[in-house]
Amino acid sequence: MAYEYGCLMVDFKIPNWNKLTNMINKDDIYNDETGDYGLETEPHCTVVFGFDKKYTHKDIIKYISIDPKDISVRVFGVDVFSNGDYDVVKLNCESEQLSRLNRVFMEKEKFDIHTDFPDYKPHMTVAYTKPGTGKKYVGKFSNSVVIKPYRYSFSHPTNKKVHFQNNMKK
Repeated sequence: MAYEYGCLMVDFKIPNWNKLTNMINKDDIYNDETGDYGLETEPHCTVVFGFDKKYTHKDIIKYISIDPKDISVRVFGVDVFSNGDYDVVKLNCESEQLSRLNRVFMEKEKFDIHTDFPDYKPHMTVAYTKPGTGKKYVGKFSNSVVIKPYRYSFSHPTNKKVHFQNNMKK
């Protein structure tokens, strides 16, 4: 499936991820005919969403100066936001390095970024649920932990995904 815009993400290996996704009641899970929703199977934080289709991972890599393993992300609880069609059950995240990296790409003179959300709020999606059902999961995870990503991913609007470490394509 093709998308309108691309995104830069950091990916995590979370051994007990399925414990978290299993807390979502199967009757609450939102899915549509595309199959792009439901439970998140690849834990990640989006750094920037909205790259115009003219950009490739090679354009992006030039501006990344930090190894993903040197990024610290504090995860601190389950929250939800709604877009009308579905609720997004998410883990709240905080990271000065991700915020700094987001600002690098949001500079309009470097990239054409198309976004309706200019204020960066890092999070990790757990699941897409039917409208109104996400709120019952808020507060289910109250621990605060620091985790580190292991790689970057660039998802092009054509749905081609490239994984890499900072300035070295893998």
